[in-house]
Amino acid sequence: MKLIILFVSFFMFLPIIAQKSAYIPVYLLDTNTVDGHQFTWSKTMQSPNFIVIWGDSAGLNPMQANDPNLAFDPVSVLDTMEAIYQFFLSTGFPQDIPGTNLHTYKIPIIMLNTFGPNGAVGWAFGGDVDGIVGAFWVHQQQNPDQHGSRLLDHYQGLRQWLF
Repeated sequence: MKLIILFVSFFMFLPIIAQKSAYIPVYLLDTNTVDGHQFTWSKTMQSPNFIVIWGDSAGLNPMQANDPNLAFDPVSVLDTMEAIYQFFLSTGFPQDIPGTNLHTYKIPIIMLNTFGPNGAVGWAFGGDVDGIVGAFWVHQQQNPDQHGSRLLDHYQGLRQWLF
């Protein structure tokens, strides 16, 4: 009887302990695109709610990128985004509840300019990815260690409001 109760209890609480899945944008899974050709799991880092993705120009360790303008600390980016996310959750915005894509998937953060001159470039923008989840594209110089997290705050809030 104890075994049955333990078994039932396990499945009752399974959704509570389930982790989010990393959402990789379709264009990054397409090896026929410049960015997709460079995507590997070894150039990602994850936290509970986010995944940072970068290209070959930042190398396997983006903190030691050959070009100092492309260097960034993915742990710092993730920590900042998690703190911002927790703040927004505490305000009741957004709704990270079971049954929503936000509850199912981690939000991609794609590091711009790390996919070479023919890949994704720019400063910062956010938007929808594949109609599934919001995402954030950012240049490394928006790294919170260098310039504060105001821009990250702005886009995090805007993305959650829109998606």
